[in-house]
Amino acid sequence: MIIGVCDDYQTDAAQLEDALKKETQKLNIEAHIRCYDSAEDLLNEKDNIRLLFLDIMMNNEAAGIEAARKIRENNNDIVIVFVSNDNGFATESYEVEAAGYIMKPVTDHLEKLDKLLKKYAGGMDEGKFIKLTGNWNDIMISENSIVRVIADGKKSKVVTNDPERGTIITTISIKNLEEMLSKDKFVRTGKSDIVSFSNIIRIEGSNIVLKSGEAGVDIVKIGTTYRAEVLAAYDKYVLSGML
Repeated sequence: MIIGVCDDYQTDAAQLEDALKKETQKLNIEAHIRCYDSAEDLLNEKDNIRLLFLDIMMNNEAAGIEAARKIRENNNDIVIVFVSNDNGFATESYEVEAAGYIMKPVTDHLEKLDKLLKKYAGGMDEGKFIKLTGNWNDIMISENSIVRVIADGKKSKVVTNDPERGTIITTISIKNLEEMLSKDKFVRTGKSDIVSFSNIIRIEGSNIVLKSGEAGVDIVKIGTTYRAEVLAAYDKYVLSGML
């Protein structure tokens, strides 16, 4: 999962980032931490964030409150935790459905930070994230959102179950993506395809019937030389879910 830290005071941001790294490691939570020094930078990249630690006072005004209001205009999924030197913003916190409030310095409140992470990060099983590159800013994407990867020359099409992202074109080759993805969640089915085990409906002969957000189902052919490996890997995946 991606955790965001937004604070215009570099020392406070670094302190919180360090605390988050230590606590997530201790709790065995796989997380990528992104830091922003302004509300504007945060709002430009907010869509990937699942848990946000947001400083209320930035540039001597309640910029964090305004940023939270803008986030809530079209996103109720981001878990917002306010960070501040002042505990006098209870009304505003309620208004934007903030999940918590932690006082600075965070090193004096590690127990509360631990509880917040256990409650709002520990249960979010998004799998590991991979970084996709292309003719745009790099983006982090959860493995669990990937349905299929299709080779497209030297590039790849990453088909997701995220309606906002849809299919992503990346400059990463299918070979390199195969190495990046978890072996217990994905399998190479041919020269041009990788599929997610969790999206397989069934295997019929040399065809995989795959869930597809757009068309309902997709049919992916298994290459002759890949067949034995695909079947063995899928059997292992199914059995692991029964244990």
